[in-house]
Amino acid sequence: MFHPKSKLKLVIYLTVGLTLNFKSSNCENLFGSASPVTEKELVALRKFKEIAKTVVQHDYQREDSYLLNWVRASELNLDHAKRRLEKSMSWRKENSIDTLVNNPEMKKMEKKYPFLLNTVDKHGHPVLEFNSGRWDIRKVALAGKSEIFTLYWVYMFESAATKTRNLTASTGKQISEFVVIVDVGGFSLRSQGCLACLPILGRITSDYENNYAGFVHSFILPNAPRAFDYVFDFLKPLMSPATRNSVNLLSSDPEEIKQVFGKIINDDQLRRHYGGKHSR
Repeated sequence: MFHPKSKLKLVIYLTVGLTLNFKSSNCENLFGSASPVTEKELVALRKFKEIAKTVVQHDYQREDSYLLNWVRASELNLDHAKRRLEKSMSWRKENSIDTLVNNPEMKKMEKKYPFLLNTVDKHGHPVLEFNSGRWDIRKVALAGKSEIFTLYWVYMFESAATKTRNLTASTGKQISEFVVIVDVGGFSLRSQGCLACLPILGRITSDYENNYAGFVHSFILPNAPRAFDYVFDFLKPLMSPATRNSVNLLSSDPEEIKQVFGKIINDDQLRRHYGGKHSR
């Protein structure tokens, strides 16, 4: 027979164990399993929700899926997360980011610099995909259109973030992240890595880090030539360690591309030119 104290210990052990298992399972169902939420993150998130009430500007910014990204990007430092959020809210207001997805100028830019946002990865994250290797950034700089070009990248990030909210509403699952595929096939130092190009790329990277860090689960850059390392090395100091770790540079080897994408995206959601079955 169990001693009364042993029985009590057993009950406590089983109760705590079941509670933790339930929380772990619930987190996975709520946020998806690609980036499971830890107990520490949950505790920090609950606290940050109270802190953020006086900072955010819209209801969706009060959602767990939105605030979790700021908690993670600030490594659970809630004072830092609040300062970052405050700066981002000011930036959004100053640049009319809330209406950017409906901006006619951005729609015109999209025709020239198209992107796709109609697939998801294995965990339901929307996939933002475009081929920047064909975009002549040097020409943009010489034409004096650096500002609108960098804003267009914000437009793409904002479109993907909006997609996560729409998926959250339609699936009932808190989709907090998206995947970015930047095909750099066709990259050249003259058109994308010139001295006039680097400040533009630096601005794009800084805009991401200041306002969308934590929103992207992974950056995948297929068809990256060796010359691209020069640009990536320039941008690395502007990236947080988490962002650097989320970047996957792939060669043009079809087998490597198919293997990496196969771990992240199902065939019916992967473009045919990457070895999948999706044609649109």
